[in-house]
Amino acid sequence: MTPQTAAPRTAPATVPLPAEGTCGAANVEWISALELALLVVSARPDEAATLPAEALAWVEATGPAQTIAIHGAAIAWAPGRAALLVEPTRCEAVRAALIEFGMHDRDLRELEAEVAAGWADLESDAPLAFDFRDRDAERRAGLGERFRRLVALRARLVRLVPHLDRPPLHPPTLASQVGERLRERARMAERAGHLGMQLEVHERVYDLCGQRASEWSLAHRSRGLEWAVVVLLAVETALILVDLLASRGS
Repeated sequence: MTPQTAAPRTAPATVPLPAEGTCGAANVEWISALELALLVVSARPDEAATLPAEALAWVEATGPAQTIAIHGAAIAWAPGRAALLVEPTRCEAVRAALIEFGMHDRDLRELEAEVAAGWADLESDAPLAFDFRDRDAERRAGLGERFRRLVALRARLVRLVPHLDRPPLHPPTLASQVGERLRERARMAERAGHLGMQLEVHERVYDLCGQRASEWSLAHRSRGLEWAVVVLLAVETALILVDLLASRGS
């Protein structure tokens, strides 16, 4: 069996789709929401759950693959490509579990990438958590924007975690066990925990930055009020002196 080559990501419409209601003997399906080419191979009940070497090589063309074999089904997963060998009667349920895993894996990778991209800003902003001066006033808007982005990342992670670390389904099904094995192999719960710790560091720094910026703002306003009082007193003193001089002249 030679897998069909998936279409480039720029032209997913040319990827052949499986026939309606069946996985076919060997089809490549382009799942645009995941940017994933999925090769589905039908297996007979008496066959061992082993992907053909060509299918595994096709998946590994994009990077190292995670492989599992369980109860007559075999799966190989790598960034951008996956292969599934399963009986046609069980194909749709396992395919759905594979796509669900792919959606959560994509969301987790996006969060990891966004948090990793924020470290440079964090290192640049960290000194403001200790001292905020007049020359830093123009950075307040940027600090606020990064803090709002951080809150959005935390909210996304909180919504995602229940899908990554959930108890096994009882009674188990092939689809549920496939999802559990894939999440375990991808270390999703552990990665989410590490991501949460990184976000806590970011939150702590930007919380301190916000406090220093608020203190600076209050001090800046206080100085303005103090100068206003000084000016009013000076004007009042000048008026009194003018009045005294006018009284002596008369």
